[in-house]
Amino acid sequence: MHATLRRGQSLQAFLHEVLEREAASARNVAWVREMAARPRAPRTGPSTRELIEAGHRERDRAILDAVGLHDVPVFD
Repeated sequence: MHATLRRGQSLQAFLHEVLEREAASARNVAWVREMAARPRAPRTGPSTRELIEAGHRERDRAILDAVGLHDVPVFD
């Protein structure tokens, strides 16, 4: 409350901010619970790690090709 007074904010404005924060927090908690309760889709396809590694290989190949090192192998 002291910070509210220092900022020159009215009690009504302060309470409005508090209620907005609390309501937003409650909606977030409800959403997280709702998402946690949903069934998860089965994993098909490559893992996140495999996708990142493939992206790194593509980037490295593009860099090597751009500087004319077409015969240099790209390592994992």
